[in-house]
Amino acid sequence: MKKYLDSMMQDLRKAHKVREEQLSSAAQNYKGRLDGALRKHEELLVAYRELRQQVEDKGFDELDLGPDEHHLNITDKDLTTAQQKEILRLKQELGNVTSELEALKIRGRMGDYKDDSKAHKSVSSDADNMKDLRRQLAEFTHNTQEELEQERAGLLSRNAVLEQEVTELQAYIDTHLARYKDEIMRLRQMLNMNDSGGFVSPGANNPHNHRKFIFYSN
Repeated sequence: MKKYLDSMMQDLRKAHKVREEQLSSAAQNYKGRLDGALRKHEELLVAYRELRQQVEDKGFDELDLGPDEHHLNITDKDLTTAQQKEILRLKQELGNVTSELEALKIRGRMGDYKDDSKAHKSVSSDADNMKDLRRQLAEFTHNTQEELEQERAGLLSRNAVLEQEVTELQAYIDTHLARYKDEIMRLRQMLNMNDSGGFVSPGANNPHNHRKFIFYSN
């Protein structure tokens, strides 16, 4: 019985270990996606800042330069780490479950030792002890399986919520990136600027005029 109990506990711990690794991998993937999106955001923000500075230096005060840079920043509030808190909470719950399983394993060993001690005192009580041990083992197996099923359902549900929040955050960041690109393109079109930062003469857009005059900014 003791070997069976130890084997069962080992299988349960392996199952929880696999689930913990899955959650850890999902957290790392999310962090990588978030870091990449933030880097793109910072690059676009720098380009937007430089373009606004060029326009201001040229003295185009009558032009609408769009929102200020600080309005386009992604604040800590926008990136409220609900996902990270959820990941940490899931890891803590997994740690608590592991600790409980260890405690149950120790209690199972102690109960097995006590039953063996009673069996040595009286041969007549051996059958009763084995029956009681089997009953305890059956109750333990049933209760543990039920708890694990509930825990598994909870983890799956929370993981689905986490994935949904990651998707929403990615969509939010993508929207901001598209907004920055639109602002940069709008300003360049208004100023007849090319991608290198130079100014193109209005006649360059005339299909009948084959000569282009480009004045590069300092």
